[in-house]
Amino acid sequence: MSKIIDLSVLVHEPLIFRDTTGEEYVIPGEVDLGFVIKLTAYQEQVAKIKNETEAIKKAQELIVDILNLDQSKKITLDFVKERFNDIRYIKLIIESMMSFINEIVNDPNSDSPA
Repeated sequence: MSKIIDLSVLVHEPLIFRDTTGEEYVIPGEVDLGFVIKLTAYQEQVAKIKNETEAIKKAQELIVDILNLDQSKKITLDFVKERFNDIRYIKLIIESMMSFINEIVNDPNSDSPA
């Protein structure tokens, strides 16, 4: 009998961000490894920035990348600057995304997908 490893048990429910206008951005439960690497690089870059303006600009760029995980949207930096023009929104989106990735990585099902 064949051994079947069912990778579908590793797929999480999506993370959904809803902006102040009610528009939703659906982040799939499978986060691309390339995005995780990019997120780590952003964190390292922001940690080294001493200028608050530069840190906010980097955070806005990260929001563009996060929201573009919703394949039905094409988010630009100008859109983020217009729609998410509040440091609380930026902080919450980044923190929620980090938490979401940590949940995926630490999922107990990932130890035994059989």
